[in-house]
Amino acid sequence: MLGKRLKSFLGRNIVRLPNRLLVKMSGGEPVVVEGRTLDPSLQYLLSKMTAQPALQEMPLADSREFIVTGANTFAVKKAKLARVEDRLIEGRDGPIPVRIYFPEGVDVQKPGLVAYHGGGWVTGNLESYDRVARTYAATANCILVSVDYRLAPESPFPAALHDCYDAWSWTQAHAAELGMDAHRIGVAGDSAGGNLAAAVCVVARERGETMPVLQLLVYPALDLRARTESYDTCGQEGFGLTRATMEWFIENYVRGEEDLLNPLVSPLLDADLGSMPTTIIATAGFDPLLDEAAHYAQRLEEAGVSVTYHCYDSLIHGYQTMAGAIDTAGKALQETTDLLRRELHRG
Repeated sequence: MLGKRLKSFLGRNIVRLPNRLLVKMSGGEPVVVEGRTLDPSLQYLLSKMTAQPALQEMPLADSREFIVTGANTFAVKKAKLARVEDRLIEGRDGPIPVRIYFPEGVDVQKPGLVAYHGGGWVTGNLESYDRVARTYAATANCILVSVDYRLAPESPFPAALHDCYDAWSWTQAHAAELGMDAHRIGVAGDSAGGNLAAAVCVVARERGETMPVLQLLVYPALDLRARTESYDTCGQEGFGLTRATMEWFIENYVRGEEDLLNPLVSPLLDADLGSMPTTIIATAGFDPLLDEAAHYAQRLEEAGVSVTYHCYDSLIHGYQTMAGAIDTAGKALQETTDLLRRELHRG
């Protein structure tokens, strides 16, 4: 049912119509917030999803299905790779499913990337992240390990972080076996996955262990206190991710309010950001998480970290999974993967 509803939007190829017509079909006027204009194709699609229940209003199994279906309905085509392997690796709390993507090419050793899917720590899995992971691996010419970490509310913090860090450690230990250059391995994630990628860097620093060479954070959740102005301007109904849904995610993930002040939960609150690796941050202009990502980028830059920050003004949270349907989202994904390739292959 959920899949049919989503697929019907693209079946008519409606988002390829002229922008003026799309705006008219969406209500007649462009949507503008603080000088940023919503992409007309997104405006139309969002206007057709107003009757869709919010994730927190669905049974948990349905919300998880919806995320996977949506990611695969609007996503880019599967990038061509040499092979893809599903494995179980050992973590401190038991086996962790991972999916490993091997790009084409005959390099003796390729850079590596350990990647964490989004979904608010409550939804998302290897399937919801598959198209993006394939694109990263193929375009950035890197071997990518995608991690199927445990989800809340069944497994609240720090379960997901344990799995993510253990997958990072496993990748480091098995770099030669995988064909990776152990000195060129980064971490990446979108939304909750961006939160976990940043937290993995904090854990590595605190343990005095090998740090990732870079962190790629796409519309990341970095301050779970959820107090920024962009929650007020972009967290209402109509832009996909809402304040209410984020609060539901956060309540399921943390064990109590004290967790919100922990830099492993809210990486923006880390007092030693100068130790972070080279960072790429991509955000969206109509995302309630916009301000915390921008503030994180500013603090990193002030601490002397090399940062590339880009806000895609016309897009919404989750745009990478819409890159096959929304032209501006496709261009944003391409720019991000080009940056990733440049940084992973630097030197």
